[in-house]
Amino acid sequence: MEIKFTPAAGFVWEFNGWTVTGDAVVADPTAEDTTITVYGNATVKANCTKLYTVTVNGGKVAESDAKEYYKAGDVIEIIADTPAAGKEFAGWETVSGGVITDTSASTTTLIVNSDVEIKANYKDIPYTLTVEGGDGGGIYTYGTEVEIEFIPIPDFICEFNGWTVAGDGVIADPTAAITTVTVYGNAAVKANYTLIPKLKLTDEAIADGYVMDDSYLYVSEFGLKFTSFKALFTVDVIVKNSAGNEITSGYIGTGYTITYRDKTIEVIVAFDLDGSGNCNTTDLLMLRKYIEMTEGISSAGLIAADGNADKIIDATDLAIMRRMIGG
Repeated sequence: MEIKFTPAAGFVWEFNGWTVTGDAVVADPTAEDTTITVYGNATVKANCTKLYTVTVNGGKVAESDAKEYYKAGDVIEIIADTPAAGKEFAGWETVSGGVITDTSASTTTLIVNSDVEIKANYKDIPYTLTVEGGDGGGIYTYGTEVEIEFIPIPDFICEFNGWTVAGDGVIADPTAAITTVTVYGNAAVKANYTLIPKLKLTDEAIADGYVMDDSYLYVSEFGLKFTSFKALFTVDVIVKNSAGNEITSGYIGTGYTITYRDKTIEVIVAFDLDGSGNCNTTDLLMLRKYIEMTEGISSAGLIAADGNADKIIDATDLAIMRRMIGG
């Protein structure tokens, strides 16, 4: 009579042959479909082994162990995929079934005990971006675009000369003071610049009462000579008279200018309306005529004439000037 191996539904089985107990002979004990000759009472058994699948997400079974199905107890080698750029292996995770020998090793072994699904996890690698001479440094992941900005040194004019980078970073515009750098690994970015001192008064000049803002230098004493005037500054300046001609000697008067690089500041000498560097009857006459609205005064002269600093030119300022001359 014919006998046929019929496995339980829903599973995969490996047929391992027929065994007989009693008086019967199986024609081919290794064939799933064969015949048996009965000579008496007999029991025939189909021997089989359940087979399992192994699914590896983010990795693979080693080529030497790769096959469609596995038996319980099989020990197979598993290998994590090469991490994507900016990623590193972060361990194995069991979704279902199986025993992983070392979950922290990218190459390890798996013991099969059922259908198995496992997963290789990956994480971002933290990269350090340092920014010398600017803002934007920190810890970033691969491909992050970071804004960097050059920060000038206080009390200096900083001529920005561009960015340079060492390591794995790409600067969008190396010539721009504010730009971006894309991080592909640890990187050090450096702002290159030339330091030039700013136009400033010396500490001694400030202590003596000289005041300078972005537009004017206020001088409260008369008869200030060129050499003493130049010594008021921490840098070398060009001095020009009210006609715009550079001078190297003489007295400093209202309407004179100092120039340093691209910055020009006008000099105001108190009560010196005519730019002579002194206060005398000529200045008094000019102020009186201005108040009487018979003659005008330059904008610098008006500042010099405001003796009480109330921003109003009137008889009070005339009286203050008269006392100055009389004193």
